[in-house]
Amino acid sequence: MPAPSLREIEQSLSSLWLKESCRESFMKGDNTASPSFAADIDRSGVELYATLLQYGQQDLMMSIYPYCAKILKKKWEPTVRDYFLHYPANHYNLNRAAQRFPTYLMNEGSHFLNKYPFLAELAEYEWLELELQEMDYVVAPQPNLVLSKPEQFTQYAPLLNPVLLLRQYDYPVSLIVDKLESKKSISGIKPQSSRVAIYRHPSTNHCKFLDLGEIAFEVIQASIDVPHSYGDLISLAVSRSANVDPQKTVVEFLDLIEKLQELQVFIGSTKLG
Repeated sequence: MPAPSLREIEQSLSSLWLKESCRESFMKGDNTASPSFAADIDRSGVELYATLLQYGQQDLMMSIYPYCAKILKKKWEPTVRDYFLHYPANHYNLNRAAQRFPTYLMNEGSHFLNKYPFLAELAEYEWLELELQEMDYVVAPQPNLVLSKPEQFTQYAPLLNPVLLLRQYDYPVSLIVDKLESKKSISGIKPQSSRVAIYRHPSTNHCKFLDLGEIAFEVIQASIDVPHSYGDLISLAVSRSANVDPQKTVVEFLDLIEKLQELQVFIGSTKLG
């Protein structure tokens, strides 16, 4: 019998390490998974390496998706094993092996989504913290501009924190996290549109999650796409506001800018053109 190829060895050992059913059959003497070199495989080594891989996978996923784990409870560990069968690691960065878990829930987790329809959104919400932590940007705040002259509104734009993502969800994901954190029931959670800014604070390097109203969301979104002057953003806020008094909307807008600067969503101002 010809010597097995490196590809055959890789596929066989990968199946033995990662697939419980394949490993059980092999331990019972069924060598169909690797007929050409089954006698050379160390059974104790297979069990040991499989156990170490599972521990590593479980630890990784628990560290990134603790709230999903709280929801699934006893079903969490087999779910993690099944996830890695459907989506094996494909990146040298070990953390990236967990990136496709929200996709797995959407494609393979209908039995969970029937009971917890918000689960895939929660998983993405949890993943984004690591996503931002690994972004290779230096967040350098600038002095805040005090808008006191009319020309400043047309000549300057807010400087956006470069480590920031916006998401719009069908469920109140932040509320779900708060309930899980305080060990309250999440039964009866209903669809409710929510808007969130997730960003890295320049002083602490910790990720922050900020729930936003519709106008605040659009103001930040506009600042992501293209730098818009403060005057343009005021016009946007007035056009979107249900308030019949534009002057009140302008005052609320200025309060919003001050709050976003305080939270380090806006990290200063930049001169246009």
